[in-house]
Amino acid sequence: MKPYLLFSALSISIFSASCSKEDDTLPVDTDAQEARDFALADAYAEEAEQLLTEALETGSLGKQSGILACATVTVDTTVNPRTVVIDFGPVNCLGNDGRYRRGRILGCFDVPRWQVNAVIQSTYDDYFVNNRELFGQRTSVLTSLSNNQPTHSITAQGGVVGLSGDTALYSSNRVRVWTQGYGTPGTADDVREISGTTTAQRPNGAVWSMATQSPLVHEWGCPHFSEGELLMTSTNRPNRLLDYGNTVCDNQATVTVNGYTWAVTLP
Repeated sequence: MKPYLLFSALSISIFSASCSKEDDTLPVDTDAQEARDFALADAYAEEAEQLLTEALETGSLGKQSGILACATVTVDTTVNPRTVVIDFGPVNCLGNDGRYRRGRILGCFDVPRWQVNAVIQSTYDDYFVNNRELFGQRTSVLTSLSNNQPTHSITAQGGVVGLSGDTALYSSNRVRVWTQGYGTPGTADDVREISGTTTAQRPNGAVWSMATQSPLVHEWGCPHFSEGELLMTSTNRPNRLLDYGNTVCDNQATVTVNGYTWAVTLP
């Protein structure tokens, strides 16, 4: 088994040495920008869980990671569930993936973690990514180890506060399958796929439902999903399809509405 595992993301970000630049040329209320913004909360929550996993596996050595390097990592191994705290401090800390973080990620892990029904819980304390605040809680339950592919059932509720102060709320039910790389040395071959549904509410009260049309694929070291599609639906609004592309690790995606397609840059 690997010394540690790390992430995935709605996009969920995960690790890259380059900084993703947000596409600020889109009008605030366009279909394309709404689709992009909805991706943030789940993505940041997925990333936070995987940072907790790395911190648990490596203890204080987790600080050697480019993202955890400027954080204080505290792991209590005397209790079950294990508790993990990642504290980035009150001032923005730049990770090697080009993202700024501050505040704390809090986690609890059942021991042993690789036993069916083991639970991982994540919460946040004034936790910001690129000056967007993530809040809420997330629970991941290991449901299967069949075919040497760990499968987690994930439920989450929370939201993200945008740069303008608007709050997007979300509730999600997902399944994550570690499809490649489990049990091999290192992490370079790790691939995970995420499927499921999310309900999100905009500040104006509009409620959107999102469902994966093809699994969201995360490859180790990529700050965003490398492929996969999300269909977004809402009453009295046209459907929109968010497409992460096909096997290429970059910060580019497309949004299609009524036959028109926009290119978007993921934050």
